[in-house]
Amino acid sequence: MARAVRTKYEVVRWTAMQPLLGLGLVLPATAIGVFWLYGGDLSNWVSGYAAMGFCLALAAVETLIIAPTVAIRSGRMLRQLNLARDEVVRLAHVDPLTGLLNRRGFDKVAAETFAPHDAMGCSAAALMCDLDHFKSINDEFGHEFGDAALRHVANVFRAATRGKMAVLGRLGGDEFVLLLREVTRSEALAVADNIRLTVATLPVECDGEKVWITISMGFAATSSCESRVSPLIARADAALYEAKRGGRNRVEVAPDFPLGAAEDGDRRQAA
Repeated sequence: MARAVRTKYEVVRWTAMQPLLGLGLVLPATAIGVFWLYGGDLSNWVSGYAAMGFCLALAAVETLIIAPTVAIRSGRMLRQLNLARDEVVRLAHVDPLTGLLNRRGFDKVAAETFAPHDAMGCSAAALMCDLDHFKSINDEFGHEFGDAALRHVANVFRAATRGKMAVLGRLGGDEFVLLLREVTRSEALAVADNIRLTVATLPVECDGEKVWITISMGFAATSSCESRVSPLIARADAALYEAKRGGRNRVEVAPDFPLGAAEDGDRRQAA
């Protein structure tokens, strides 16, 4: 009587005399096994019908057991891809040094927050901020300390606007921007003064060294949001250069009307 199970060496010898069928079972990126189907001896050939029946039975096993496993794993992979995509989108809108919105992210969030149909009629304020003598800070203490100073200012902005409807951003270099919505003029000015005073009072610490820095700020407010926030930011930006020209470490309040072209040229020279 022939043995029901043969060694792999015996299988090789018998393949020249009888059909041999091998089917691999795989999950995505994972091999889970191989089926070998062969006859026991010359009187027990593996017929085409037997092979077909075996394949049909295997397909049923795959449908009932393997396919759901593949679906579960595919669903998990899809969720991971979606999370990775969301993270890429988030990183494209966030400044990696401070964690604030970068210019692209700020423009997007500001437009959504101050959408005309939603914000019309509400009060708002804009603050533009530069670190005073930032280039000298980098030259004297190094760029690592300059990065610490930028993070320090970003943290002060966060603390001062906690609980308020605010959009914070770092537009590049040492330039920060803040939009406040649904605040009165006096409330927004109090926020600006608090930020300026806190930055001047708390030292920047880096590698055991403490250094005090200051900032200059431009402030603009409106009692009714415009269809775009860019005019409000432009007024705050113009006021910022006036603050730098007026001695720095101060908050300059913009007039309630846009500055003319000549004044724009003057403030560019002050930069």
